[in-house]
Amino acid sequence: NLIGEGKKVHSQWLFEFLHSPTTIRPWLSVRMPTYKFNAGHLNAFVKYFSALDNEKFPFTDIVDTSMPPEEFEQAEKLFSNEYFGCAQCHIVGDKMPGGSPENWAPDFALAKSRLKPGWLKEWIKDPQALQPGTKMPNFYDPQNFEASGPEDLFNGNENKQIEALSNYI
Repeated sequence: NLIGEGKKVHSQWLFEFLHSPTTIRPWLSVRMPTYKFNAGHLNAFVKYFSALDNEKFPFTDIVDTSMPPEEFEQAEKLFSNEYFGCAQCHIVGDKMPGGSPENWAPDFALAKSRLKPGWLKEWIKDPQALQPGTKMPNFYDPQNFEASGPEDLFNGNENKQIEALSNYI
């Protein structure tokens, strides 16, 4: 599904991926074919995806993802099995999740170079709004957002939780 790709991924990552596709979901048997596009063609594709989503091309905002130690610890808790259990489905570098590969989710080690921070926050907040039917669960209730996150982290501030989890990833 390429809907929202211009909003989702960094332009440079998309350019490099179209030039030389890498594996994002190793459990899928279908692979992105390699085409012999020149730089002009690749830039046209990247501009096209950016334009579809009204995104700046080729630049994106620089986002500071650093966190004080206490925020890092709380974000780590959100990521953990105690809370959202992100690594139960997502690959994290060389650590594969349990269960069947068809239920695995993309590798978080690629997130910083691949995903735009704004899109990642929207995804964490309400994945079903971005991709209806996705296997990614909603951890925050879109109907009752202000009261849906863990109360014991970031003083129950759902937006701070999402920001910290995005920075952690």
